[in-house]
Amino acid sequence: MEAEAITRDNKILSWVKDNWILISIILIALIIRIVFFDMTAMQGQASWWDSAEYLAQGSHYASGLPYEVNPQRPPAFQYMIAGLLSAGANEAIIIFLLVLLPSVLVVYLVYLLSKMLLGKRSGLIAAFITAVSWNFIFWSNRAQPDFLSICFQLLAIIYFWKMIKANKESVIKLAALAGVFSALGFYFKISALLIPLSFGIFIFIKDQFKAFKMKEYWIFLVSYLGALLPYFIWAYVTFGNIFAFSTGYSNAVGSSLPFGWATLTFFNVFGLNYMFYIFLVGMILFLRVFLYLDLMIKNKQTAVDYRLLILIIIGVVLSFYVFYIRFIEDRWVFILLPMMAIICAAVLDKIYLWSKGKDLKWVGIIIVVGLLGGMAYEQVNYGGEIIKLRTDSYIQVKEASQWIKENSASNDIVMSLSYPQTLFYSQRKVVTYSNMDVEEFEKYIEENHPTFLIVSIFEPFAQWVFEWSANTENAIPVKAYYPTEDETNPVLIVYRLN
Repeated sequence: MEAEAITRDNKILSWVKDNWILISIILIALIIRIVFFDMTAMQGQASWWDSAEYLAQGSHYASGLPYEVNPQRPPAFQYMIAGLLSAGANEAIIIFLLVLLPSVLVVYLVYLLSKMLLGKRSGLIAAFITAVSWNFIFWSNRAQPDFLSICFQLLAIIYFWKMIKANKESVIKLAALAGVFSALGFYFKISALLIPLSFGIFIFIKDQFKAFKMKEYWIFLVSYLGALLPYFIWAYVTFGNIFAFSTGYSNAVGSSLPFGWATLTFFNVFGLNYMFYIFLVGMILFLRVFLYLDLMIKNKQTAVDYRLLILIIIGVVLSFYVFYIRFIEDRWVFILLPMMAIICAAVLDKIYLWSKGKDLKWVGIIIVVGLLGGMAYEQVNYGGEIIKLRTDSYIQVKEASQWIKENSASNDIVMSLSYPQTLFYSQRKVVTYSNMDVEEFEKYIEENHPTFLIVSIFEPFAQWVFEWSANTENAIPVKAYYPTEDETNPVLIVYRLN
């Protein structure tokens, strides 16, 4: 036994020695996130609308709190929140376990993907870029399912590529895993559907109609749909429609919204300066793949090009949001960031290899390390400023809701435009009046007798409520919240309704 223990220790030490740079990068990612986590979630930072929706739905599952479930949000993250709430976890613990740690796992998965496509050196570079990304750092402190979804999307890409490159003996297992991971990404974010769509386009370019005769693709499809079956059952039971998730997106093309070309700006939003310009150089290098696309179509072996897969993923994501959704938030296109990191890693690796070929190895190392250092400083510094700037956003909504929780009965009703935040922090039934006019509003009060009304500047709906609340005897102000300590111009008022 002692000999076996020594052998195992030696293997561990050998692995640590071979992977100390990767371990350092993961530790850097973890430390940066914990520093900002201590400044935000640990200090009681308020959740915004989307985060509060997930937390409110988790409370609904955990305690039966009245809540109108949003069909656009797959339920896995909310059920995980419910489990943690039932175990006594608070908001900060939920964020740490379900958001911060998965955001660090994304760094490792980017390393694995980039290493598989380009080599270990590029994997380390891509992982470092992901570790210091200001967007990933910022969203690591809010209750969002994006990182869990990105983890499964990256795993799907990894196993899909392994399937493409595999021999016949292992292709079945890899195809099944690629399908399952593709489905699991959807359980957290609907946008994960774009990954199997990208795979389909890649497969068609590589194998054309021969793909219909290849068993690995059928195995992928069956495992993908099979893994989605529990969601379809849940959606049918909950909403009576297995495609309920699509209801909020079906009218985008027919709307008056112009094409969402602003989506393209997110390359700059993610990259800032250093990463953005390196990415532009990399895109020029990657786009050369289309110069011999005809050769790929003729010879399926040459079609096994990682650049084509990455460009297809980028193209599918951009097309979906530019031409279909037509409006955008950074979290919706988070999968672009790992793709950008891989492309930047390819450029920096070429710089190193070029300098090494010219007997200027240390010059290449200095250039690469210098660019990565500049990128890290820019990203972390910018992320820190944004985090500090928005630390107190919606804090008045949280404090007012918590005050209502302490000064109300469990069956009291609250009327608020900040529906999910008020519901989660007050743990009371909340009714929104965003779609009501004055007559409907007064009729609801008369028939349902709500106890509290929250009027604030935070939601751009029902502006008439300001005049109504100021000129009625049926609403008595009981609590006011101000943006500064001078207590002038309140941003939120809690009224008790008669």
